[in-house]
Amino acid sequence: MIKDIFLNNKYTRIYYQIIDRAKSRPKPNHYTEKHHIIPKCKPFCGLNISKNLVFLTFREHFICHHLLMKMVRGKFKSKMYWAFTRMGMKRKNQKRSINARMYERIKISNRHLHSGRNHWNYGKNTSEEVKKKISKTSKERKQSIEHINNMVNAKSQNWQIIYPNGKKEIIKNLSKFCRENNLQQSDMVRISQGKLKYHHKFKCIKMKNIKS
Repeated sequence: MIKDIFLNNKYTRIYYQIIDRAKSRPKPNHYTEKHHIIPKCKPFCGLNISKNLVFLTFREHFICHHLLMKMVRGKFKSKMYWAFTRMGMKRKNQKRSINARMYERIKISNRHLHSGRNHWNYGKNTSEEVKKKISKTSKERKQSIEHINNMVNAKSQNWQIIYPNGKKEIIKNLSKFCRENNLQQSDMVRISQGKLKYHHKFKCIKMKNIKS
């Protein structure tokens, strides 16, 4: 049964009492929210569940997510803590909020779940295969960043920089040059557009604007 993913306790029984009551009544005319009876988030996703939605009042919705934290364990519990924390993030037309004391209690409990022996993955050894995959992903991520930087440099506009002492230099990456010399890139661009005369006595000209 789908209900078997939940613990057999009083919180689960109260949860389904609320759900069954909501299913048996007409949709309320006042403020309601859609609720997934079996949570949509991982690791619940993938379950083939029909008629998984129910309309709850915002008070019922709040209570149900509060109950869900006490109906599961391990990594499921962490997901339910996160879902309940999000109940306090107001969106358009939402009227609920979590008070400071409740928010603090949730955050402390969730932090406790992720620490030391309480962590759902505590004591599990990572296989060599998994370690290799993690290492490969990390290397690919670094390579992709380098690739992006190279592309940015390749597409950068060529600029002529005129130093305060009159020295001229052609550069490709204006952003990098400004960072290295404590200059504002926006001001250097404005100089190239004729909107400023100089910036910290530096001048800047786009190469295409230089007459041969």
